[in-house]
Amino acid sequence: MMMPDSIYCRIDEMPMDSLIHPHDSTMIGWCRAQMGSDSMHFDLMNCDSSHGNHQMGFIRGLQCLLHWDSLWCDSTHRSWRPVGIKGWDGTDWTPIQGVTFDADNAQFATTTLYSAFGFIGAPAAPLSVGEKSPLPIQFTLLQNYPNPFNPTTTISFVLPAESPVTLKIVNALGEAVTTLVSGTLSAGSHYAKWNAATASSGMYFYSLHTNAGVQTRKLILLK
Repeated sequence: MMMPDSIYCRIDEMPMDSLIHPHDSTMIGWCRAQMGSDSMHFDLMNCDSSHGNHQMGFIRGLQCLLHWDSLWCDSTHRSWRPVGIKGWDGTDWTPIQGVTFDADNAQFATTTLYSAFGFIGAPAAPLSVGEKSPLPIQFTLLQNYPNPFNPTTTISFVLPAESPVTLKIVNALGEAVTTLVSGTLSAGSHYAKWNAATASSGMYFYSLHTNAGVQTRKLILLK
Protein backbone atom coordinates (compact mmCIF):
# COMPACT_ATOMS: atom_id res chain seq x y z
CA MET A 1 0.00 0.00 0.00
CA MET A 2 1.40 3.37 -0.97
CA MET A 3 1.36 5.97 1.78
CA PRO A 4 1.47 9.76 1.33
CA ASP A 5 4.25 11.80 2.85
CA SER A 6 1.72 13.70 4.94
CA ILE A 7 -1.11 12.45 7.09
CA TYR A 8 -4.22 13.83 8.76
CA CYS A 9 -3.71 14.43 12.45
CA ARG A 10 -6.03 15.85 15.09
CA ILE A 11 -4.83 16.65 18.60
CA ASP A 12 -7.32 17.49 21.34
CA GLU A 13 -6.19 19.02 24.62
CA MET A 14 -7.90 17.30 27.53
CA PRO A 15 -8.15 18.51 31.15
CA MET A 16 -6.88 16.13 33.80
CA ASP A 17 -10.40 15.73 35.21
CA SER A 18 -11.39 13.92 32.01
CA LEU A 19 -8.47 11.47 32.03
CA ILE A 20 -9.81 7.91 31.89
CA HIS A 21 -6.51 6.10 31.34
CA PRO A 22 -4.46 4.96 34.37
CA HIS A 23 -1.81 7.50 35.28
CA ASP A 24 0.65 8.32 38.05
CA SER A 25 0.97 11.38 40.25
CA THR A 26 3.52 13.00 37.94
CA MET A 27 1.05 13.21 35.04
CA ILE A 28 0.15 16.89 34.67
CA GLY A 29 -1.75 16.93 31.39
CA TRP A 30 -2.58 14.93 28.31
CA CYS A 31 -3.64 15.22 24.68
CA ARG A 32 -5.82 12.78 22.77
CA ALA A 33 -4.55 12.08 19.26
CA GLN A 34 -6.43 11.00 16.14
CA MET A 35 -4.35 10.20 13.07
CA GLY A 36 -5.51 8.97 9.69
CA SER A 37 -9.23 9.19 10.50
CA ASP A 38 -11.35 10.36 7.60
CA SER A 39 -14.97 10.39 6.50
CA MET A 40 -14.72 6.67 5.63
CA HIS A 41 -13.68 5.89 9.21
CA PHE A 42 -10.23 4.78 8.07
CA ASP A 43 -8.11 4.89 11.20
CA LEU A 44 -4.36 4.37 10.98
CA MET A 45 -4.00 4.52 14.73
CA ASN A 46 -6.17 1.73 16.10
CA CYS A 47 -4.55 0.59 19.33
CA ASP A 48 -7.43 -1.33 20.88
CA SER A 49 -5.39 -4.22 22.25
CA SER A 50 -8.48 -5.96 23.62
CA HIS A 51 -9.52 -6.80 20.04
CA GLY A 52 -6.08 -7.78 18.82
CA ASN A 53 -5.53 -4.57 16.89
CA HIS A 54 -2.08 -3.06 16.70
CA GLN A 55 -0.62 0.36 16.14
CA MET A 56 0.82 1.30 12.78
CA GLY A 57 4.51 2.13 12.81
CA PHE A 58 6.62 4.22 10.45
CA ILE A 59 10.22 3.85 9.32
CA ARG A 60 10.80 7.59 9.66
CA GLY A 61 9.82 9.25 12.89
CA LEU A 62 6.78 11.52 12.95
CA GLN A 63 7.84 14.99 14.05
CA CYS A 64 5.66 16.07 16.98
CA LEU A 65 5.34 19.42 18.73
CA LEU A 66 3.12 19.65 21.82
CA HIS A 67 2.46 22.68 24.00
CA TRP A 68 1.70 22.40 27.71
CA ASP A 69 -0.67 24.96 29.24
CA SER A 70 -0.71 24.90 33.04
CA LEU A 71 -4.20 26.42 33.36
CA TRP A 72 -5.82 24.01 30.93
CA CYS A 73 -3.90 20.78 31.56
CA ASP A 74 -3.21 20.68 35.28
CA SER A 75 -6.47 20.75 37.22
CA THR A 76 -4.69 21.04 40.58
CA HIS A 77 -2.65 24.06 39.45
CA ARG A 78 0.62 22.78 40.88
CA SER A 79 3.79 24.79 40.36
CA TRP A 80 5.26 22.05 38.19
CA ARG A 81 7.12 22.12 34.91
CA PRO A 82 6.93 19.56 32.08
CA VAL A 83 9.99 17.30 31.89
CA GLY A 84 8.89 14.34 29.75
CA ILE A 85 6.26 12.78 27.49
CA LYS A 86 4.51 9.41 27.65
CA GLY A 87 2.39 7.73 24.98
CA TRP A 88 -0.73 5.60 25.60
CA ASP A 89 -0.39 2.30 23.70
CA GLY A 90 -3.82 0.96 24.59
CA THR A 91 -2.62 -0.73 27.78
CA ASP A 92 0.07 1.35 29.43
CA TRP A 93 1.77 4.74 29.35
CA THR A 94 5.11 4.31 27.55
CA PRO A 95 7.95 6.84 28.10
CA ILE A 96 9.00 8.53 24.85
CA GLN A 97 12.72 9.05 24.43
CA GLY A 98 14.50 12.00 22.84
CA VAL A 99 12.06 14.71 23.97
CA THR A 100 13.44 18.26 24.08
CA PHE A 101 11.73 21.13 25.84
CA ASP A 102 11.79 24.81 24.94
CA ALA A 103 9.87 26.45 27.78
CA ASP A 104 6.46 24.69 27.64
CA ASN A 105 6.93 23.31 24.11
CA ALA A 106 7.90 19.64 23.73
CA GLN A 107 9.47 18.35 20.50
CA PHE A 108 10.11 14.71 19.67
CA ALA A 109 9.96 12.14 16.87
CA THR A 110 8.18 8.79 17.11
CA THR A 111 7.79 5.89 14.72
CA THR A 112 4.87 4.55 16.78
CA LEU A 113 1.44 6.13 16.74
CA TYR A 114 -0.14 6.62 20.14
CA SER A 115 -3.78 7.41 20.90
CA ALA A 116 -2.78 9.88 23.61
CA PHE A 117 0.26 11.79 24.81
CA GLY A 118 0.76 12.64 28.49
CA PHE A 119 2.99 15.30 30.02
CA ILE A 120 5.22 14.25 32.92
CA GLY A 121 5.98 16.97 35.45
CA ALA A 122 8.50 17.79 38.14
CA PRO A 123 8.25 20.40 40.91
CA ALA A 124 9.46 23.84 39.95
CA ALA A 125 12.55 25.26 41.66
CA PRO A 126 11.92 25.90 45.38
CA LEU A 127 11.10 29.45 46.39
CA SER A 128 13.26 31.50 48.70
CA VAL A 129 12.17 31.96 52.29
CA GLY A 130 9.22 34.33 52.51
CA GLU A 131 8.57 34.26 48.76
CA LYS A 132 5.05 33.36 47.75
CA SER A 133 4.06 31.75 44.49
CA PRO A 134 1.05 33.33 42.76
CA LEU A 135 -1.87 30.99 42.15
CA PRO A 136 -1.98 30.44 38.38
CA ILE A 137 -5.74 30.41 38.15
CA GLN A 138 -8.35 32.68 36.64
CA PHE A 139 -12.04 32.60 35.85
CA THR A 140 -12.29 30.55 32.65
CA LEU A 141 -15.11 28.85 30.79
CA LEU A 142 -13.62 26.29 28.39
CA GLN A 143 -15.00 25.08 25.09
CA ASN A 144 -17.16 22.00 25.49
CA TYR A 145 -15.84 18.67 24.25
CA PRO A 146 -16.73 17.12 21.93
CA ASN A 147 -18.19 19.87 19.78
CA PRO A 148 -20.22 19.20 17.67
CA PHE A 149 -21.60 16.37 19.81
CA ASN A 150 -24.34 13.72 19.99
CA PRO A 151 -25.82 13.36 22.50
CA THR A 152 -23.41 13.99 25.42
CA THR A 153 -20.77 16.67 25.89
CA THR A 154 -18.58 17.90 28.75
CA ILE A 155 -18.28 21.54 29.82
CA SER A 156 -15.25 22.48 31.95
CA PHE A 157 -14.60 25.70 33.84
CA VAL A 158 -12.11 27.14 36.32
CA LEU A 159 -12.92 29.28 39.37
CA PRO A 160 -10.33 31.55 41.04
CA ALA A 161 -12.18 31.40 44.38
CA GLU A 162 -15.17 29.78 46.02
CA SER A 163 -18.30 31.20 44.44
CA PRO A 164 -22.00 30.62 43.81
CA VAL A 165 -22.20 29.10 40.33
CA THR A 166 -24.95 28.74 37.77
CA LEU A 167 -24.34 26.96 34.49
CA LYS A 168 -27.26 27.10 32.06
CA ILE A 169 -28.00 25.93 28.54
CA VAL A 170 -30.15 28.15 26.30
CA ASN A 171 -31.25 27.74 22.70
CA ALA A 172 -30.65 30.14 19.80
CA LEU A 173 -33.79 32.08 20.79
CA GLY A 174 -32.46 32.68 24.28
CA GLU A 175 -34.93 30.25 25.85
CA ALA A 176 -33.72 28.26 28.85
CA VAL A 177 -33.20 24.57 28.09
CA THR A 178 -31.66 23.23 31.28
CA THR A 179 -29.53 24.17 34.29
CA LEU A 180 -26.48 21.96 34.71
CA VAL A 181 -25.00 23.52 37.85
CA SER A 182 -26.61 25.57 40.60
CA GLY A 183 -24.77 25.94 43.88
CA THR A 184 -21.54 27.02 45.57
CA LEU A 185 -18.30 25.49 44.31
CA SER A 186 -14.72 25.69 45.56
CA ALA A 187 -11.81 27.27 43.70
CA GLY A 188 -10.28 25.10 40.98
CA SER A 189 -11.37 23.11 37.96
CA HIS A 190 -14.87 21.71 37.58
CA TYR A 191 -16.91 20.12 34.83
CA ALA A 192 -20.50 19.24 34.03
CA LYS A 193 -21.99 16.91 31.43
CA TRP A 194 -25.02 17.63 29.29
CA ASN A 195 -27.00 14.74 27.88
CA ALA A 196 -29.01 16.30 25.04
CA ALA A 197 -30.79 13.09 24.01
CA THR A 198 -34.18 14.82 24.16
CA ALA A 199 -33.05 18.08 22.53
CA SER A 200 -33.25 18.92 18.83
CA SER A 201 -30.24 19.40 16.59
CA GLY A 202 -28.97 22.95 16.36
CA MET A 203 -26.83 25.61 17.98
CA TYR A 204 -27.07 26.23 21.71
CA PHE A 205 -25.28 28.46 24.21
CA TYR A 206 -23.95 27.67 27.67
CA SER A 207 -23.52 30.49 30.15
CA LEU A 208 -21.54 30.44 33.41
CA HIS A 209 -22.53 32.96 36.11
CA THR A 210 -20.16 33.42 39.10
CA ASN A 211 -18.95 36.14 41.45
CA ALA A 212 -16.01 36.60 39.07
CA GLY A 213 -18.26 37.41 36.13
CA VAL A 214 -20.26 35.83 33.33
CA GLN A 215 -18.93 33.93 30.33
CA THR A 216 -20.85 32.38 27.45
CA ARG A 217 -19.87 29.98 24.66
CA LYS A 218 -21.78 28.21 21.94
CA LEU A 219 -22.09 24.49 21.24
CA ILE A 220 -23.59 22.49 18.39
CA LEU A 221 -25.77 19.40 18.69
CA LEU A 222 -25.76 17.21 15.56
CA LYS A 223 -28.03 14.17 15.39
